[in-house]
Amino acid sequence: MAAAGVVIRVMKSSDSGWAVDITQKEGWGFVRTDFQRILSHTPFGSFIAVFNGKRIGLITTMCHGQTCWIGNVVVASGHRGAGFGNTLVQAALEFAAGDMMKRTALLSREGTAGFYSGMGFRRDAPFAGLGGLPREAGEHPNVVLVTPKLLSELLVLDREACDEERRQLLQLLARDFGRFFLAFVESGRALGFIVGKPGKGMVDVGPWVCVRGRQDVARALFLALAARTKKRLEVYVPQKLRWVLDLLQSLGLERTAKFLEMRKGGLKRRTSEKVEMLAVAGLEKG
Repeated sequence: MAAAGVVIRVMKSSDSGWAVDITQKEGWGFVRTDFQRILSHTPFGSFIAVFNGKRIGLITTMCHGQTCWIGNVVVASGHRGAGFGNTLVQAALEFAAGDMMKRTALLSREGTAGFYSGMGFRRDAPFAGLGGLPREAGEHPNVVLVTPKLLSELLVLDREACDEERRQLLQLLARDFGRFFLAFVESGRALGFIVGKPGKGMVDVGPWVCVRGRQDVARALFLALAARTKKRLEVYVPQKLRWVLDLLQSLGLERTAKFLEMRKGGLKRRTSEKVEMLAVAGLEKG
């Protein structure tokens, strides 16, 4: 049921500054270009809640293949508990249905998972959030900047790893974060890639993708990114990938939060036997 007195409208480019302000209060580190990227990727899929003429909440979505990923659900303090968050999520669900998406999914903090469960979302997989300034960093001769030719190869790896076609997303990431979009190439073949997205005081890591069985590739990619960014890195890792968690903790990153991948409708994402998604920067954003 929609919260009384609230108006839900499509988010516009002119809302980006306000969106940065409200998310900054949550410590999410967004900048204006993050919201511009989301809006250009999935037009008309993000929404603003207006109450008594004032913006009091937002929700963003990005659609890949058959999935509409919800992200960045936030309601201003002082307006929580009145049903505004529920109304925003309903707007996103209606958008996904109108866009013929088979499933709607999100990455929820453990503490808010009950809210989404109450709206019919299933719990699919746990994630661990880690953050810190790595105590080790360094370039590797096989780690290179992504070129247009390489990007075509990486699209194949990404599709296998995440069970979605995300060409538009990776093209936007290559455009906006070229200095921090790195690939590992061996004997002319791409074996993995990593993307760093600088924000306010930190760098979001993800997607981080690698062929199975090549932990050396994963390590080389992460250390090369750390050498280039020289800032605090924040990473969301599937809980089942113990070796990735161990790697990051050995480099000095600490666990910061627990998350759950949740889904409404459709099937659970397929797990590849060839390629692994090692980390995400919010599943809607990569």
